Amino acid sequence: MKKFVLLFTPEHNQTSSVAKAIANARNRQGKETLEYHHYLPTSYGEIEVATLPPKHPQTHSGALLITLCPPEVLPGGKSFSSYLGARGVEAALPGIRCAMQAFLQLDEEDDLRVELINFTVARTTTEFFFEAESEAQATHLLLSLANHCKVVMDFASPMPNKKWLTPKKSVTRVNWSNDSARIVEIALSFANARAFIMSESRSLPPKLLGSEDDVERSEKLSYLRRLLCIEIDAEMALVTEGADPSFRLPLQLDKWAPRAMNRNPYEFLWDAFAWETWLNLDLPRTDDDIDVAAAGLSEEQEELLRAYLKGVALQTHPSINREHDRFLAFRRALILKANVDLLNPWRFFRWNSSATLRPILTFSNQLKGEDSPILADFTLTNEAAGDATSALEEALKDDCGRGNWR
Repeated sequence: MKKFVLLFTPEHNQTSSVAKAIANARNRQGKETLEYHHYLPTSYGEIEVATLPPKHPQTHSGALLITLCPPEVLPGGKSFSSYLGARGVEAALPGIRCAMQAFLQLDEEDDLRVELINFTVARTTTEFFFEAESEAQATHLLLSLANHCKVVMDFASPMPNKKWLTPKKSVTRVNWSNDSARIVEIALSFANARAFIMSESRSLPPKLLGSEDDVERSEKLSYLRRLLCIEIDAEMALVTEGADPSFRLPLQLDKWAPRAMNRNPYEFLWDAFAWETWLNLDLPRTDDDIDVAAAGLSEEQEELLRAYLKGVALQTHPSINREHDRFLAFRRALILKANVDLLNPWRFFRWNSSATLRPILTFSNQLKGEDSPILADFTLTNEAAGDATSALEEALKDDCGRGNWR
């Protein structure tokens, strides 16, 4: 996990000195944002505090962006979401308060009130790990995922408008990174995603590999080369407003408590990723993979499906006749019943890698760091979080940490 970004909105119960300090910070920023990086004692992480961009709708409310950056941990298993939800932020409140006091240039006696009710979730970046049997298989998975996303996302035609006009330029959503030939970048509607071999990660816990002369270093690197990592950097407002209703997450941080949610929020994010990359469906690769008789198609839908498989231009097909709404209705029906996309020509769509990826890339099949002999000591669990929180609270009694402006 790299970042958890929160929007802090001061409530009316802040003292006048705090309200004045927030106003001063807003006035100091001018046309740029003010950014302050606060480092907690004993290496328990970095907390960024920043003003909002001048044109942000909540700038005048005195809202601030708070970014939590734990430096030495990886995602845990079942406890990961609860740690990064209300429970985790509540444990981090003393550190957040220290960072905000330094940012706002407040004295110790100024009563800065920082409570869960002040926060909404703005952004979260998390990683999902999948263990392959070998380095070669991990690389094959990465290449298959890149190929699959290219096929289902970039080879599809843009959605036509009511007049059946499509944009002159299509957007490329899947690219290999300029940083590494082993990192693929995927632009989603609600997030930016990256897939890479774990040894390429720029956010490994510093102590995981050990020193250069560590005899176990090569063994650890070999293990990391067997891990495929999928990183999702999601903007919560886009997910909440634009996703399918079954994928909705609350923005209020206090609603991210395990008892308040009927689903793991990170399972939700994975499902949204799988839905947009078509990994939620068993996609056909040959005509024979589509059981027309069992698909429950109407006569008109079956006729259109056969035309699609033959490569016929569908916009002039008698069942559509350039009628935008009819095309959309047929497209939805054939996605649900035959797992094909009428926007994506069959000659391209059939090159998907669904059969290779779907058995492996599932939320339940991800590697739980606490079960790994190499990653366990660097993985967020209830036990590790509890120990770290206790140690941090003790350290903050004597040292509030140090920071710098950027």
